[in-house]
Amino acid sequence: MKPGTLEIKHGKKYAKIIIKQNPTDKHGSAWAFINKETGDILKPANWSTPAKHSRGNILTDKNFGIDRVSAYGPAYLK
Repeated sequence: MKPGTLEIKHGKKYAKIIIKQNPTDKHGSAWAFINKETGDILKPANWSTPAKHSRGNILTDKNFGIDRVSAYGPAYLK
């Protein structure tokens, strides 16, 4: 997978992280959601909605939750 450009869109409750694979990509893909209150990392259920269960936390997890995400997004639940 070629590195893409990340963009952050802020909503009331969540920050949506969008990945764009090339400069002509107008919309990109929802890559992850971050709960602004708790710091929870959430996998996208679809473009505008996060999945229900946290995949990590940027505030409390080791390495800021980086060990729970990859180039493809937050990890699946085990």
